[in-house]
Amino acid sequence: MVPIFSTISFYLAWLFVALAIWTVFEVPFKRLTGKIDNAKAKEDLGGGVIGGGILAGILFGVSWYLAPPTEVSAEEAALADAETTLADYKRMSADDRGAFLARVLPGIAPEAPDYQEQFRNCLGYNTPIKQEDLTALKVLGWCDADRVNNPETFAGYFNDLEAKDHSAWAIIHCRDRAKLDLVAPRTADFAMFPGRPQHLGSWEYRVVEDFESDNAFGVTFGFRLFCTIQFNGDGDPMEMRNWTISEFALQAE
Repeated sequence: MVPIFSTISFYLAWLFVALAIWTVFEVPFKRLTGKIDNAKAKEDLGGGVIGGGILAGILFGVSWYLAPPTEVSAEEAALADAETTLADYKRMSADDRGAFLARVLPGIAPEAPDYQEQFRNCLGYNTPIKQEDLTALKVLGWCDADRVNNPETFAGYFNDLEAKDHSAWAIIHCRDRAKLDLVAPRTADFAMFPGRPQHLGSWEYRVVEDFESDNAFGVTFGFRLFCTIQFNGDGDPMEMRNWTISEFALQAE
């Protein structure tokens, strides 16, 4: 019965739209021909247009709410999955990613039904630097090759896509490291809203930032900070001891 009510509501909505349009033209015509005075014309025009518009809006809403979902054939769904790129996968919600993997994995690794989480981690691995135009199925094929030939590698993939973002702490810790090399660290003037650091994957970030600081004579100089830092994955990211700086340089400009 729902599709019938939806269709009826849709056509009734258009009927009220037509009545509102008719009111817009019909009332002024009566006014010009003297069949209705000016005050009455304004009253009828306003009431007809507003009333018709409200009813049309309500009925359009009802028809949209009751409309049955568009059915997609199995062939269309399979084609859409085959054309899904990493960029498409990244834009999906967590639930949609799980549903996508549940659909496609039986065709990739039918003998491995219990490996969805590992495939999900592999697909999310290094997403910041992977080509986004790669199809998800192609990447999953590589993941399955690792499952067969390199099971330890397959089991150890880090899901960068769904891991918590620690880039803000990366910037803070790199700035703190830079202050250790400054003569007057309290005068260091960093940007209030720094640019986002480059994410290299597995909670590793490359920070490049310009700032100013005074020397021993109070003269302000410009500096550029280069820092590659990685969160170890254990403990609180607020603590510097849980991070490792692999590259660091401070250049005066």
